[in-house]
Amino acid sequence: MKKRGYSRILYNQRNKDETIIMSVIKRLFGEHIKSRLVRTQNRELSFRCIAYNMHRLTKLVIMVMVST
Repeated sequence: MKKRGYSRILYNQRNKDETIIMSVIKRLFGEHIKSRLVRTQNRELSFRCIAYNMHRLTKLVIMVMVST
């Protein structure tokens, strides 16, 4: 039974995006976390996501500055 408003095609695209982002984060920052407590593990992963976003933003700004 299919739920209303549920698009399998869009959901599969989301799945690909998450896979790509997680593989890039693991490649850049390593796949192991050093924290032991769940709370600090979540914090460490959040900081990695923030660092990844800053990395992407920096590359984008540099590309814009070079192209102008």
